[in-house]
Amino acid sequence: MNEIKTATLSIERELKDELRVVEYNVGNGDFHFHSQVEICIVEDGSVEALVNNSQTTLEKGDIAVSLPYDPHRYIAKDGVRYSVLVIPSEMGERFCSDMRSLGSPFLKQSESNSEIFSYLFSLKKSDSGELDKLGYVYLILGAIKKELLSEPKENGSDNELLSGLLLYIHKNYGKNLTLSSIAKAFGYHPAYISSYFKARLDIGISRYISVIRLNNAVQLMRKKKYSVTEIALECGFNSARTFYRAFRQEFGCSPGDYTANL
Repeated sequence: MNEIKTATLSIERELKDELRVVEYNVGNGDFHFHSQVEICIVEDGSVEALVNNSQTTLEKGDIAVSLPYDPHRYIAKDGVRYSVLVIPSEMGERFCSDMRSLGSPFLKQSESNSEIFSYLFSLKKSDSGELDKLGYVYLILGAIKKELLSEPKENGSDNELLSGLLLYIHKNYGKNLTLSSIAKAFGYHPAYISSYFKARLDIGISRYISVIRLNNAVQLMRKKKYSVTEIALECGFNSARTFYRAFRQEFGCSPGDYTANL
């Protein structure tokens, strides 16, 4: 964990926010996060997986689950073959809220894995219709949820604090949300919340809030119904200028340049 610096937002994932399965035989180890649910399923070989502060070696038949904005990375070894199921977060809201308090994001050699592999194979079939694909996705989520929720939780109170912080931010990002206001809501000193959040997610809490706001801003921009100022204020930025600066810092372009390419 010491070699990891800061997780980066996956621009490619944010700009292509759709249900898909991506097949890999390499993994470059980029430490990143995005707003989609991501499920890594190892079909052959082994993968070094890191999700939040949990790390393990995934072997053939193992699964890793990354919830929205969970920093994660995969480092693949020779001869590996694995699939990544990318699920838009709006499809898995209930799944995410139930899974936030789990101790482990990994599903290893469980009875449900062969069932999940079968659903994945059916999902990847080129002749699967949209409704069929959605059905298989929910079957996969249901099987993972059932299996992981049956496992004993580790560090319960610690995970409850992290889950509470994430849910609080997601519910209140449109308000005047600050480190001090968050710490006060949970009864902790701001310095503790700041260091705790960075230690657990490898991203500063202020930048995390900014990314949540920007992701929601992008969703509004795609509708092409609102002005930049309206979007900025709706998503919690105190001015259009602040929004412009944050947007360019994360995406490398202005909001106007982004919408021009929609």
